[in-house]
Amino acid sequence: MRHWNEDHGGLSQVVAWQLYFIHEPTLEGGKTGPLQRVLLAQCEHVPAGGSVSVPSSSSTSGQPSSLSP
Repeated sequence: MRHWNEDHGGLSQVVAWQLYFIHEPTLEGGKTGPLQRVLLAQCEHVPAGGSVSVPSSSSTSGQPSSLSP
């Protein structure tokens, strides 16, 4: 993100991002269940020398949540 922001100014700069894993369970008979998203990592306004936030296993943000179409 820092390298992108060095080369891009104003409204083109990244100020936050979230990385999700999308899980689509397979049910009996080959049908699929509802999509679930699991937050793997997120980052907001990282100053020089900053770090990335990774949800812990006890964090509710790391738990699957249903996606609405």
